[in-house]
Amino acid sequence: MCAQGGCSMPAKTPERAALLPELLENLGIPDIPKVAVKGLSTDSRELKKGYVFVALNGNTVNGRDFVEHARKARVSAILMDADDGLWGGDVADIPILLIPGLRCLLGRIAARFYSEPCYGDEVIGVTGTNGKTSVVWLLAQALGAVGRKAALVGTLGAGAYDHLYATGYTTPGPVELQALLRCLHDNEFNAVCMEVSSHGLSQCRVNGVAFTGAVFTNLSRDHLDYHGNMENYAAVKGRLFAFEGLSFAVINRDDAYAQRMRDQLAPEVRVIEFGAEEGDVHVLEQNSSERGLDLLLQTPLGECHINTRLIGHFNVYNLLAVVATLVALDVAPAEIEKLAPELQPVPGRMEVFGQAPSSPLVIVDYAHTPDALKQVLMAAREHTEGELWCVFGCGGDRDRGKRPLMGKMAELFADEVVIADDNPRHEDPDLIVEDIVAGMKQKPVIIRDRAEAIEWAITQAQSGDVVVIAGKGHETVQLVGDEALPFSDREVVEKILGRAA
Repeated sequence: MCAQGGCSMPAKTPERAALLPELLENLGIPDIPKVAVKGLSTDSRELKKGYVFVALNGNTVNGRDFVEHARKARVSAILMDADDGLWGGDVADIPILLIPGLRCLLGRIAARFYSEPCYGDEVIGVTGTNGKTSVVWLLAQALGAVGRKAALVGTLGAGAYDHLYATGYTTPGPVELQALLRCLHDNEFNAVCMEVSSHGLSQCRVNGVAFTGAVFTNLSRDHLDYHGNMENYAAVKGRLFAFEGLSFAVINRDDAYAQRMRDQLAPEVRVIEFGAEEGDVHVLEQNSSERGLDLLLQTPLGECHINTRLIGHFNVYNLLAVVATLVALDVAPAEIEKLAPELQPVPGRMEVFGQAPSSPLVIVDYAHTPDALKQVLMAAREHTEGELWCVFGCGGDRDRGKRPLMGKMAELFADEVVIADDNPRHEDPDLIVEDIVAGMKQKPVIIRDRAEAIEWAITQAQSGDVVVIAGKGHETVQLVGDEALPFSDREVVEKILGRAA
């Protein structure tokens, strides 16, 4: 197993050790005790003798409440963020350091502890509202096809694209992320394609990562419960493009926030822009069918003809982002053309089920924002001979403002709408449904039990119809209260279609 805090893959990483002054050097911290550090953790449950406990305030838990637990674990030192206030307790036998801005310094500290795991590797961060997972998934495959040993880190997990390990986060915490990067490096991965979420940027989780490239997919409404408004959301996304050491940036020039990302770049950063009709990488010819997308692209390295099994117009943009990134890495068009047909679609992203003539076509997708739902339904419409059905819901404890917009998009772009639960968490599911319906002119079918809703839609749909199951995609649990109940849209669909066969 990997060293503490790392990934679950077999590791070559030895036990690590450092001196605390080495980790805190040049951070403006006086009187650093010369104690040995065998590990770092923000989680008191992971502490061992010789570790340093980083006691930060969280949304629901205050790390300072676990100082006594840390003392019993015989930690070497305790770090606290001075921004969280003064420390009034007393642990006489353990050094306690109050460090201003510790939360945003922690990534750099962890990177030092794990011996700067990114340096010498290609680390590409991908940010945006939609498309992060798809771009990272496809890019890791593409880099592998041209001779790199590429890993991905994101919503689907971490590791090689065909051998992923769950991390629990799109962007892990700073200590966990640096441990993971060390684990990947020591397992001989020399390229990492990383989803960089707005929460990850806002909470400084990626500080200390030596990004060589940054990719911007798009920006539309999401997470406004956290960021407050679109301007704040865009500003946070832009932080990725201000990282020191970037070699290149890939930007979707068709997005309204493209210039905001450009404005963050240092003058020496190479910029590759992509777009549907204009940009360094753009579309010359496009053909789509149920078998996939066939594109002729213009690139700075010449024309590039790619044929893939991906479907949907929004996947054109995902492919443009991937090709633009490969161009930035000087991969020749001929190599891109060769690898494109072998790219595997992303699990739970425009994933097609049910090709039997007597059954409707079913598409499972992760779309959980108004724009993503619109794009998925528009893509599905291209393959719909009869009626287009949409089964979806909205998550609890998340941005309420997008719920009526989701309802509006479903009603505008689908013929039949079924609303079901989708991770209600601690909210009343009936109130979530009310929020969705508030954006609709006609009352939809409401079947809160998600499995029943999916079965009802599929059994009511006819041959030639398309049923889109949106919102959960690859997920394998339904979050209800504090419980994570086993549930998979993909498995439910396969079971229903299997009975119908």
